[in-house]
Amino acid sequence: MKQKRIAVFLILLLSAASLLVWFRVGTISGVGSSSAKKLVIEQENVIIYEALLTEGEPQETKRLYFTGLAGEYVVETEGGKVRMLSAQCPDKLCVHQGWSSHRYNPIICLPQKVIISIEDVADDEAVDVLVR
Repeated sequence: MKQKRIAVFLILLLSAASLLVWFRVGTISGVGSSSAKKLVIEQENVIIYEALLTEGEPQETKRLYFTGLAGEYVVETEGGKVRMLSAQCPDKLCVHQGWSSHRYNPIICLPQKVIISIEDVADDEAVDVLVR
């Protein structure tokens, strides 16, 4: 009987510890946070557009028109998400990718040499590397 109580106690302790670790890792990586996001559009490794996006608030749809190497393309933003609405490239993989709302899912168009990404505003303040 005593061994059964010890086993139940250990299971509960491990469950609580794993939930604590999961919650801590989720808050560090930004999962579930409502911080401001920044839309960054790069063409040929040059930033051609930056704007702040806010999640959770109803906002009007905004369309941005650009001319790239393969012709014109249209980027659409709505709230805290972005997508390539149309592009004059042969395969249109960037258009079929759909909406992106976080930094781990950039939209990339190889014929246009365009990268559309969403970054956390706090990421700009973080230190990537320290050099002496």
